[in-house]
Parts: sequence; structure tokens; C-alpha cells
Amino acid sequence: MSTKIAKEIICPSCGKSDSIGMFQSIRSDDEELRKRIMDETLFDWNCTHCGFSAEFVYPCLYHDISHYLMVYLVPEKEEKSLKDVKVASQFPQLSELSKRSVTTLQQMKEKILIFESGLDDVAIEVVKAGMKAIAEKKYQKPVEKGLFCFSDPKDQRIGFQFFLKGQEEPLKRAVSMNTYKTALHIVNSCYEPNKDDFIQVDNHLAETILERYQNEEAASSKQESTND
Repeated sequence: MSTKIAKEIICPSCGKSDSIGMFQSIRSDDEELRKRIMDETLFDWNCTHCGFSAEFVYPCLYHDISHYLMVYLVPEKEEKSLKDVKVASQFPQLSELSKRSVTTLQQMKEKILIFESGLDDVAIEVVKAGMKAIAEKKYQKPVEKGLFCFSDPKDQRIGFQFFLKGQEEPLKRAVSMNTYKTALHIVNSCYEPNKDDFIQVDNHLAETILERYQNEEAASSKQESTND
């Protein structure tokens, strides 16, 4: 079951002491909490004295055994605490689960959607990296973030949202499943997944993988030319 603790905090508006419920661990079959992740209200807090509302973000672990997934949300300012989590040695029974670290609720939501769709999040990041480059070239603006939104098995398409700097409305884009399969081939050919500890699977990792793949392809082509 999900684990919840209470913490006393001081309202920044009225200065009175109030209590907030913090979920240290959330199970995927907890429908109410999963819904709060999906609608991005998990960390919303309202002062019982004055009604002041704020987002109170704290470390939180989400686990979905059926999809072999654990997502550990740690705010950026507390990210160093991840170094103290040695899953392989402390919890060997979790060795087969994919363990991901994220810093925002949006990222946690995205990981859940990807794994529930039966997709590989590393390959998804490679797809996003390619689409990000295309969008930045077309609109001459940096993409601040890109998010996976859906998978449509019937139409064989996957959808994304990209947020351009200074633009409030996101770009909505979809690509064929063949694009994803190409990305998955790239990942499988030059990336060895780490299942021991929590890792960040993000744009930085995707760009590293693409650079490695391009270098390997260039070396292979050079070798073929030499042999000819």
C-alpha cells in the first residue's frame, strides 16, 4: 500500500502552523493517487487557516510492479540524496525493475505513460531528441522541454508536446511507430541499460547515444572503405 506521513509546516501567507500529507511511496494500484499524478495535483497544498495554495514538492517513490517500473522523484535541490540510494546492494529483489530518477511531477507522469504503453523510455528520448532538433531549426527558438503524451496502436503513431521558449502553447506533434522502432534499434545497438540503480533517462542521455551511434556508423563506413 502507499505510504503517507504528516509534516507540520508554516504557511508563508498567514504564518500559522498547518499540516501537510506527504506520500513517501505510491503504488500504481492506488487509483486516487495515480489520478493526482496524471492531473499533476499530487503536490498541491491549501492552508486550512487562510486558504493560501501552493505546490509543495518533496521526494516521492512510485512503483508499478506489473510494468517493472520504479520512479523516484527528487527535487533538483535534493538530487544529491540519490547518491545514497544503492538499490543493487540494498534491494537485490528489485534488480529486474527499470529504475528512473526524475525531478518534476511532469517527468514522473511521462515515465508512467511510457511504460504503461509498453514502450522503451530511452528510445522515446531518442525520438524526442530528433524532433527537438527539427522544431528548433524550423522555429528558430530553443525547445525548453518535450513530453511524450500518447501511443495509438491502431494508427501506429505516438504523440508529443514540445514547449518553445517564450511560447505558452505547446507544439503538438506525432510520428509513426516506425520512427520509434528505428530509435529502438539505435538504442539496442550502442547502449547498455543500467538496472542496478536509479538513473536519469533524459535528453542528455539521448544525445550521448546518438553521438555514439553516429561515431560507430562513421567508423564502420570507414572500415568498409578501407577493405574495398
